[in-house]
Amino acid sequence: MWPFTSSSGGKDASELTKELPDNLKQFFNEVNPEPNHQSIFEISPHQKRVNEVLKREDDLKRPYDDEFYKYKQTEKAKKACSINCSEVNSQILECFKNWNYTSFDTPCSKEIAATTKCLEVQKNAFKKLHYDECISIKQCNQIRYIIDKMFTENFGQLGNEINDQTHKKFDQDLDKVFWKIWR
Repeated sequence: MWPFTSSSGGKDASELTKELPDNLKQFFNEVNPEPNHQSIFEISPHQKRVNEVLKREDDLKRPYDDEFYKYKQTEKAKKACSINCSEVNSQILECFKNWNYTSFDTPCSKEIAATTKCLEVQKNAFKKLHYDECISIKQCNQIRYIIDKMFTENFGQLGNEINDQTHKKFDQDLDKVFWKIWR
């Protein structure tokens, strides 16, 4: 229950929009296009597929795999992102080695921004391919390899070509490969 309404006298969102001025109605409809927010409870097709594969694996009742458990504990997505962005990160070290300490400009801001962007793109890619839910070491390594390969193909070796167009293509490539990974 909202703090400013009572359980018996509360107004529906559609009733509230009638009382709003025109400029606020437009904003309210943009922010809240679906009055009952039903879509937030729907599962995406990708998540459905992951759930199906996880259920299938669970039904197989395979014995506990200590090696896979240790792998999942040590090879987290954050570590994989850092490894995939290590070449971009090394550019920061090279920049600081050559930086003149007497200058007043911000040192290596371009390299730092590139590393931050690389880590952000990689983190989102690992989420999109559900790395944390991988079911075998082979599949986990496959996801890591594919994300790194697609990153260099779309954005260049050091992530110098990150823009809206290449980012859109990268997302499309991830969508295509998702169904191959999660068979």
